[in-house]
Amino acid sequence: MSDLLQPLIRQRADPHISRHADGYYYFTASVPQYDRIEVRRALTIEGLASASRTRGRGPS
Repeated sequence: MSDLLQPLIRQRADPHISRHADGYYYFTASVPQYDRIEVRRALTIEGLASASRTRGRGPS
């Protein structure tokens, strides 16, 4: 059982990873309070775990 995959980024709902034509991987997910979206960008999927985060709020 030690070969099970661990979450790349913890405590995020509705995670999505996509690779853009610019060569970067983009991660988007909602934060636990479900009032913001987090976006990360990295050259590798593994790099998303330590990438800087940008958080945005939707309309009130």
